[in-house]
Amino acid sequence: MELFANCPSCAQPTYGEIKQLKGSFISITQDCRFCFYQRTWSSQPLIGSIPAGNFEISCALLFSGSLPSKSVRMFKFLNMASISYRTFMYHQQCYLHPAVTEVWRDQQASYVQEARASGRQLHLGGDGRADTPGHCAKFGSYTLMDLAENVVVDLQLIQSNEVGGSCLMEKEGLIRGVRYLEENGLPISQIVTDRHLQVAKWMRENLPDTTHSIDVWHVAKGFKKKLLALSKEKDCEHLREWIKSLVNHLYWVPSSAPDDEDSELRWEKWTSITNQVQNIHEGHGQHFQRCEHGDLDPAARRKRWLRPGTKVMEKLEAIVNSRQMKKDIPMLSSSFQTSSVEAFHSVINQFAPKMYKFSYFGMQSRLALAALHFNENSSKDQAATREGNLQYSIVFPKHKKGDYTVKKVKTQSTYEYVDVLTNAAKTRASNMKMPQCGDPRVAPPPLCDQYVLPEKDDAVGQLLTRFRRN
Repeated sequence: MELFANCPSCAQPTYGEIKQLKGSFISITQDCRFCFYQRTWSSQPLIGSIPAGNFEISCALLFSGSLPSKSVRMFKFLNMASISYRTFMYHQQCYLHPAVTEVWRDQQASYVQEARASGRQLHLGGDGRADTPGHCAKFGSYTLMDLAENVVVDLQLIQSNEVGGSCLMEKEGLIRGVRYLEENGLPISQIVTDRHLQVAKWMRENLPDTTHSIDVWHVAKGFKKKLLALSKEKDCEHLREWIKSLVNHLYWVPSSAPDDEDSELRWEKWTSITNQVQNIHEGHGQHFQRCEHGDLDPAARRKRWLRPGTKVMEKLEAIVNSRQMKKDIPMLSSSFQTSSVEAFHSVINQFAPKMYKFSYFGMQSRLALAALHFNENSSKDQAATREGNLQYSIVFPKHKKGDYTVKKVKTQSTYEYVDVLTNAAKTRASNMKMPQCGDPRVAPPPLCDQYVLPEKDDAVGQLLTRFRRN
């Protein structure tokens, strides 16, 4: 306020008065009683009727994937002028959600136009994600990703009461995503998914001209669990040292030949593992006669061969020749996998953590933000030192139980999409006042809508009566 102690016109002593204090915005008026000079000073410009600083705080909170309640509390602890939680929710509802939807739809339209012009067949990866770790999820999202370009093509959000239960959300998400691509005239050559039975049946009945493949990692994960369980049984301890080789063989089977390989040849390649662990490398079948590896050096062997007729061999053969494997092995994808889709799901966790609940449009916006971030950074280069040496890091994943993995260190992420989102939100705020902003979209009814809501006074009265009785 000392800056307003003198009149800028006649330099006589005067005073300034705070006219308005609104979040990070302050407006001060100054009146001079000597020369009658008047002015109003504002700490920041206005976007429409909203202080620019307040609006940009709301943009930064949402576009960075932050949680507004925690962020506003942090500002309060710092004694820093900021907006309230309610103000953020108003900005989000009126301007930010529509801006995110607009930018995401524009990016989708650009992809559709490019794919349609190229005339190429799409190879898609699809997978669902629930908003809670358990089986009682409220929201389910389904991702369709172009595996050749490594970009998210479509995102569908389903609320469980739309389809009658959380177990039906994944199939419905795939149906909506495929419908969107078909409406835009994009041919689908292949879809790689996990082993979801509802998805497999729907694709078999409704997409006969599209190849349905299964991601190898999902099959290998279940196969490894069975091997670990078997290795803990009595007289089966020697199997533990073979687990890594058995899983690697599962990855080799589809990678050694194209997707259209004869199913009998692929099955014989797979079942040959039961001979190889017994030191038998010939006569695996009619189509696969001999192992493709060279002669083995007995001096370099560290694993003990399994013996025929033993308990461990009988149970291993039962796992390898199981009914589930007979279905999955011919469908394993040799060209594309869904590891990029799983990586995108980890990005979603940064914008929409599973331990917090969001509204329908809040979840929709955060999914789109994750897609915008992933698409911009999915093709990052590997980082290098000043001398030009490529950088690597060694990590110890929990699932490897002490074993390590070497990863490439990527360059820093970019956030150019945030500028596009902020400009779109500012444009909406400049052209539309807050009381006029009505969202034309309709969200599904809440899950509690199916229950009878009691009168609050009656419910409180029953609670107090129960306490008196006790």
